[in-house]
Amino acid sequence: MSSKGWRGTTRFNPSGIKNFVKEYEHAPPANFLEGRGTQSGAHVDIMGNFALIEDITRIAAGATGDQLGGDHVYSDIFEWSQKIKLKL
Repeated sequence: MSSKGWRGTTRFNPSGIKNFVKEYEHAPPANFLEGRGTQSGAHVDIMGNFALIEDITRIAAGATGDQLGGDHVYSDIFEWSQKIKLKL
């Protein structure tokens, strides 16, 4: 939704509030004993990702999406979202 449905003024974002997409690159733990890892981008492990924790802390302190660097994407999410035919 952030890559298309909430972008601009749509029925899902009638006020046109600015939003950003931020993906975190996955770096798995070096070994099994390390546990989940501090740079994991995996679905369940993401809450231990240091970059995510830093972003959440900065947002809680008042940072905006622009101050966090705007969109930061590793995947082709914007191209994929254009293939979805949904009346916005």
